[in-house]
Amino acid sequence: MEIENDIYNKILEFVSESNKNKSYEFEVRIGKKTLTEENYIKVFEKLTFPSNNNGLGFKYSLKNMLDVMLIKDVSEDDFENIRMTINGSENIKKYWINSESDVEKEFIEKEKLDRVDDKNFNLRYSLNNEIDKQNIMEKNKNLLVKNNVNNINKIFRLKNRYSILSDDGLFQFDLTSVKTSKGKNFREANVLKAVPTFEIEIEYIGNKMEKVNDNNDDIVKKLLTYINIILAIVQNNNILVKSVVSSEVV
Repeated sequence: MEIENDIYNKILEFVSESNKNKSYEFEVRIGKKTLTEENYIKVFEKLTFPSNNNGLGFKYSLKNMLDVMLIKDVSEDDFENIRMTINGSENIKKYWINSESDVEKEFIEKEKLDRVDDKNFNLRYSLNNEIDKQNIMEKNKNLLVKNNVNNINKIFRLKNRYSILSDDGLFQFDLTSVKTSKGKNFREANVLKAVPTFEIEIEYIGNKMEKVNDNNDDIVKKLLTYINIILAIVQNNNILVKSVVSSEVV
């Protein structure tokens, strides 16, 4: 995988900054336009199947969740940095029956610090800071919780996510099947009938560990090795081909 020097240096910077601050999140997103259900499944199999079945044997867990977000610009598929998450299929069912009910909710807000796109391979590297939950503004929480307030439309993302951990504990691979729709409430949005899309993200979680034995360069090299494995599956080609069609990573 040939990577440009300025992008490599940016990735190195993101790893370094993450290691200085445990609230920072450094992640890589594979461009959604290149993902199909077939290669999504093949990536899952490669990461989780045992070595005697040509896999890496990483352990994983399956999570069901619903993200609710405020739309930033009605003319675009853009949304605010704060989201409300409802975890577990039973809680999601309760929320569908009555979205005003007392369902356990989690609020997450992230500050976007920096990002760089590698358009050659349709990748986005981003560095975010998760805001302390006590500092999330109550008015934004209320807008997410209450329905039909000022006729505010929301984005609903119903997700089935495999979270897969590398054997050294440095990286988490999130493979997510997502149904997305808009509406003033969960029922109106009719998310269940939406066509699913597929997402693959790699998050560096070594900064959450007490001690990391690898230096920053070695961490970047490991990350690029994993990216290379995934892209080879997505492209169905052991020799990676640069993207000349996509002008934006989405």
